[in-house]
Formats: sequence, C-alpha cells, structure tokens
Amino acid sequence: MRPNALLRLFVKHYTENQNKYLMLLLGTFALPVLMTLITKRSETGISMCLTVALFDIFYVAMLSTRDLRRRQSLVVANTLPVSVAERYAFILLNTTVVLAAWFVAVYAAAVSVSISIYEPIFPYFETLIFKNHYLYIGLLGTQGVALLISLAIRRRAFLPYVLAAIITIFVQYLISKYASPADVQDVKMWVNIAVTAVAWVAGYFMLRYRQLKM
Repeated sequence: MRPNALLRLFVKHYTENQNKYLMLLLGTFALPVLMTLITKRSETGISMCLTVALFDIFYVAMLSTRDLRRRQSLVVANTLPVSVAERYAFILLNTTVVLAAWFVAVYAAAVSVSISIYEPIFPYFETLIFKNHYLYIGLLGTQGVALLISLAIRRRAFLPYVLAAIITIFVQYLISKYASPADVQDVKMWVNIAVTAVAWVAGYFMLRYRQLKM
C-alpha cells in the first residue's frame, strides 16, 4: 500500500467530481434548515439526519465507483498505476471516514442554525442523533450494502438501490416481528455488524474480479 498513490486517487476523484460534492454538501446543509423553516420546529430539521445520511451514503458510494461504469473513463481507470488494494482502500475510506467527517461537520452546522432559528421544545432531542451508537452501526451496514451494489452494477441503474432498500426494510420488519422487544436494537446492531464485515471483505474480491476481467 503506497500512501502517495492513495493520495493521488483522492486528488483525481475530488478534482473530477468537485461540483457534485459541492452540491451534495449544500443539500446536506440546506435540507434540515429548510425543513426547520417550513415546520417552524428545529426538531424536524434534526430528525432529517437519517434520511439525509442514507442518501449521502448511496450517492458517495456511487460516485466513488463511477469510473468503473463509465465507458469514457473505464480504460483510464483500469490502467492507472494503482493496485486493487489501493483502489479499494480509496473507495472504503471515501465512503466511511471521509464521508463521516464532512457529514458530521456539515450536519452539525445545519442543526446549530436550526436551533438558533427555533429553540427546540425538547432541549436534548439532538442527543438522540449524535449520541446514538445504534444509528451509527446501522449506517455502517447501509454503507456495506451500498458498496456491494456500486461494485456489482455495470452501468447507471437505480433499480438495484431500490431493491436493496426494500430488502433492508423487510429484514428490519422481520427482526422487529420475531425478536423480543427488549432485544430488537441489539439484534439489529449485530446484524448490521455482520453485514458490514461481510460487505467489506466481499467488496475487495468483487473489485479485484472486475479489474481482472476488464
């Protein structure tokens, strides 16, 4: 693993997609504030966290693997002097660490603005979002699913993402129905941990298979 090669991948990716990321940052900030203004309740803006995070996760996963689906960039992407491990490290870091860092910063700013406009009725409502480890682990599971879909599809297609959302909702329903109420959150947590672990390992081999085939 060469740090310089990994850094060059990040520079290349963000240079080519800077406008898309700027729009994503703007939307991540603006949507909670807009919902606060519309409903006149800061809790509404704060509670948009999960919806916005889910969209950002799938969108960043799609952007991070975009070169593998575009004909005009496919040849260049697969002839860059980087190994499969270096490319996968970039994809994994960009869809987890980097995404989490800027999302927390931007969303925290949006929440601060929302609270400054309308004082929350429940002063500690935001702690349900920022101090909820079940939520973070659930988002990791979602990232794993988004990663696998983005590596699997051969061209732009939204149907796999829709199917993934339906399957996820169905699995959550089964857990809620058959697990005891006291254990539902813990069962979901361990399912998400398992999904994340499997997805991260499988993702590497999927990327390796695709690069060898192309």
